[in-house]
Amino acid sequence: MTSKGNKGLVVLVTIIVVFGFAFLFLSPKYGPQVEIPFLSRGSTNDQQKSDSINSEADQVAQEQVQKRSDAINAAISDLSSSQNVNSDEISVKDVSFEEFSDSSLGCSSEGETYEQVVTPGFKVLLSVGSTEYDYRISEDSQIIKVCN
Repeated sequence: MTSKGNKGLVVLVTIIVVFGFAFLFLSPKYGPQVEIPFLSRGSTNDQQKSDSINSEADQVAQEQVQKRSDAINAAISDLSSSQNVNSDEISVKDVSFEEFSDSSLGCSSEGETYEQVVTPGFKVLLSVGSTEYDYRISEDSQIIKVCN
């Protein structure tokens, strides 16, 4: 009889422990507010990865803005020196990023040869008075062409 009584006690204690665990750790209303990594929707590691991706995206965007600014400045500087005009007289009409089919930047000259590689760059339209100038500038600002 004591052996049956002990089995009943063991079963009762087991049930209390299981329900106690469930109550304490799985019940958000009554139990302690403990984050259990395998039960949480998003871990700190996921947040760190997300923050890292966002940071990298911001850095890429800032680099693109800087490259665009460099292209505009290169075009203005070239136009200012080639036409002997003050940079204050130059207006920026349009700027667009393009992937040109070769290193001519879409502005080939007869008799010239160009690398047949996709060349990222900018098309920058400037004006001085009523005269417009179509500049093509490689993304690294190493190639600067007037395409009129």
